[in-house]
Amino acid sequence: KSTKKARKQQGQAPATPAKAAPADVTPAAIKPQPQIDVAVHRLRHLPYTPRPILRLASAPQLSPSDPCHLAVSREGGTVELLAGGEDKWRTVALVGGMRERSVDCLTWTCGSAGSSEGSNLNTMDVDPPEGNSNAREASYAKPAHAKSERIQSARRLFGSSRDGTVFELDFTTGRQSHVLHAGGGGVFALASLPDLGYIAVGCEDGAIRIYSASKRYDGSDGPLELVSTLPGAGKAIISLAWTRPDVKSTSKELAGTVLYAGVADGTIRRYDCLSSSSTGAVSGVSVKSTGIALTGVGGEAFKWKSVLRMTVESAGRGVPTKVWSLRAHPDGRTLISGDSLGHVQFWDGLFGTLTCTFEQNDIGADVLDVIVAGEAGSKVFASGVDSRVVCIERVDAPADPFGKPSQGVGGGAGSRWVLTRASRPHTHDVRSLALCRVPDNSSSSSGNGSADHLLSGGLDTKLCSYSVAHFRTQRPKIAFPWPSLSPVSLAGEGRVLALRSETEIELHQLGPKVGGNIGNKASRVMDEDATHCGTVKIASKYNLTCSDISSDGRYLAASDAMGTMLFRLTYLDDGEGRKVAVPSRIHLGMKASGGCAALRFIPAKASGGQGYLLACASCDGPVRILRISTSNDNEDAADLADEDATMSAEEARNAGEKANVSIEHTFREHLPDKIPSAFSGLKRPVVELVASPCGRYLVAGRYTTGSGSMNLFSLLSGGGETADADKDGDVPAAPKPLASPEYEHMWSLPPTESPHTAVSFLGGSGSGGGVSAQSEGKASAKSKKEKYSPCLSLACADGSFYLFDPHRKRLTDWSRDVGLPSSDGLPRELTGRTGGGGTVMNQIGSSSAGEYPTGLAFNPSTPNKFLLVSHGFFCAIDLDRPIPSRSAYYPPRHVRARWNKKPKISPPSAYPSSADGDDGGDNFTMCLRYAGVLFLDFMGEDEMVVVERPWMNVVKEFPGALERRVYGMN
Repeated sequence: KSTKKARKQQGQAPATPAKAAPADVTPAAIKPQPQIDVAVHRLRHLPYTPRPILRLASAPQLSPSDPCHLAVSREGGTVELLAGGEDKWRTVALVGGMRERSVDCLTWTCGSAGSSEGSNLNTMDVDPPEGNSNAREASYAKPAHAKSERIQSARRLFGSSRDGTVFELDFTTGRQSHVLHAGGGGVFALASLPDLGYIAVGCEDGAIRIYSASKRYDGSDGPLELVSTLPGAGKAIISLAWTRPDVKSTSKELAGTVLYAGVADGTIRRYDCLSSSSTGAVSGVSVKSTGIALTGVGGEAFKWKSVLRMTVESAGRGVPTKVWSLRAHPDGRTLISGDSLGHVQFWDGLFGTLTCTFEQNDIGADVLDVIVAGEAGSKVFASGVDSRVVCIERVDAPADPFGKPSQGVGGGAGSRWVLTRASRPHTHDVRSLALCRVPDNSSSSSGNGSADHLLSGGLDTKLCSYSVAHFRTQRPKIAFPWPSLSPVSLAGEGRVLALRSETEIELHQLGPKVGGNIGNKASRVMDEDATHCGTVKIASKYNLTCSDISSDGRYLAASDAMGTMLFRLTYLDDGEGRKVAVPSRIHLGMKASGGCAALRFIPAKASGGQGYLLACASCDGPVRILRISTSNDNEDAADLADEDATMSAEEARNAGEKANVSIEHTFREHLPDKIPSAFSGLKRPVVELVASPCGRYLVAGRYTTGSGSMNLFSLLSGGGETADADKDGDVPAAPKPLASPEYEHMWSLPPTESPHTAVSFLGGSGSGGGVSAQSEGKASAKSKKEKYSPCLSLACADGSFYLFDPHRKRLTDWSRDVGLPSSDGLPRELTGRTGGGGTVMNQIGSSSAGEYPTGLAFNPSTPNKFLLVSHGFFCAIDLDRPIPSRSAYYPPRHVRARWNKKPKISPPSAYPSSADGDDGGDNFTMCLRYAGVLFLDFMGEDEMVVVERPWMNVVKEFPGALERRVYGMN
């Protein structure tokens, strides 16, 4: 069979790359032709406000090639796990947390990751193995992906709150686990030595408690075990730093370690862990101690001793200076502190003397965090209430007049510390700093292909990234706090949009459909207040993590980490032409009401049933299919109509319906115990559920990199019983709808070279918003766009995408034509969105810094076109046309298009154009008209919904920033 022949029979052109654009032609100079002609519902007023950042904690990286993960704690109790690389920070896991328990401190521990031998590190398989289409062996596209999963499986993240609790943040279940009360009031500080598995907890009563992150006998993670309590300091412990003075030591014991504590009385205390002779205790058992003695494994006893007390100046103030942050220098001797006077101070940790002081700001604003970076700790960064991020570097000191190297200021012999540079990308307080080593293939990176990056976050909710090596010359890159998974869900038939926050779900009514020639219609401004039709407030201790609304808007599902709630929505007319939603809760059984990480409504029409199916990805792993059926009570409907004269007969009939919920099926085939050689990445819950428009297929996805991260399920018998195929057999026909569904796991999609970030079905009947062509009164059952099975599209973090045939369980011919990896055959404006380039001008002009696909949108009226959506752009892709070597921008004179200069990477070599002379020049057009996109999808034919959140609207919600004098202003 010919691939091109198959493409022609499907009404699609082969994926032929077009001729390369002339070298002197930039994307801004190409005037694109209109790619889509649709009516757009543009919403920019929805009250989505990100939460401020409380704490950043980077996962320990014991070698330069270790994967980069960052934990971000936000106000309200939510903790996000971000994966970094190529200036892209995307959320891969989430702990919703409790509303009244903000996570104020974070710290990581890690253990032995084990050997990588035995891992199946395969490249991407185009076809399943012969004779076994459901091969479940864990595989990875790159060895680095397998290593990342293996190392992350040994890491554990712990947090604390001012309510006095210490707990583990378990990303595999999305919950706080092993919660314990420290017993000393609020917990203000945490510290750990990542490779030892011990955690120091600084409490309000002035005591420091040492806990062991123990393992159970079966090797699973156990709870924290209190092993020692240090003597009380008299006042609250507000900062901690734990280090090993002997930097060459590889000991796995606590003996010889040093713990520094910042106390609320304005002092810094040093505690040394000393080793004593063996006590002859029971071997192999961790014995608890009382007082300050600590007995470890094997009976070796340790004792903590307070050896130094360093007093911080108060500058004549009547209150003690608060030491908000402490960091131990890698040299094992120097200690750096940040305090409430705005000072960054360097101390000799051996003798307790102050060596040098720097002012982070000139108004005495608190320094909230400091961090040590650079080769051998050659740089120190600090920031705080004044959002200025300062860099203090160690430089060589000049020789004295006698030719001998001078003793530098705090930097040791022959060196001194100098404040060299400051940057201010934040507008409000910077509460936390972190250091990550991220992959970097630029010439400026070290030989191992990685580079150190400083990260900062605070009250303005943004995450800013700085190159440590080029802090003087490169501007920071800003990652805006837009979610990787949209908090917006759309009811296409009901024309209702739902916006989820941590505590409630707002419902908004969309305007009427625009008919006729869309291109000639003038824009209409809707009354923003009139769009709001109700708010469903959830009374729970926990933050909401997922929600969805049915296509007709009659059912609403929401879940937190502990329970799932289902509501029936009844819409009434308020007399002014506006809908008012009235929710009523539907009871779920004990087995169906557990906490979920993802929810999705699926119309039951494809299986011959009535009502809806609700797919629930539980936090514990299984995916449950619930069937929602309704029954009418005519007497109740008549009573409602008699009681309320304003209620129409249809409204009364809908209000009189009773919903029944039952568990239809439970999928477990995707769980890690079903997949050999699975690391903990597969233990994470499914966070994305997508159903095909025809309701025949369901995809469950995790944000991991292995072959088990994306699973395809069939909601029909076998998923492969088909109608008559085309005469040549090249076009897959659609499965026959059956009266009784039989569910099965069809396929685990192969791993891709870049982690996936979005998935959607393209083509088939219906639309992404849930509006089928039949509901519009069109006889389209035999139309071309409904004749074939839908296509599964998978977008990756590097901007590439793949198209899969769910019926044949393989790549489509289009993706086969592009080749593997697909990023090599797509325009660089799409796949090169990493914000690379070393100069300041390139960084300003890079509109793509940190951008990655977050969604895919399909217009039912154009089966071979779809939109690849990101927070700052969308790309219009026509599968019938050739692939250009360069993408055009729209508007062509947009500021981000003008700044994007000719790429340094050479474009693909020239390819012949299609037979009709089409070179695809305006295909893959990048639309820059929208920014801060939270949601983009089609609710019907030629009708698109875009939800934006302008950044300035977010800034208006911030509290006032610190007042400071600006040069040249009174």
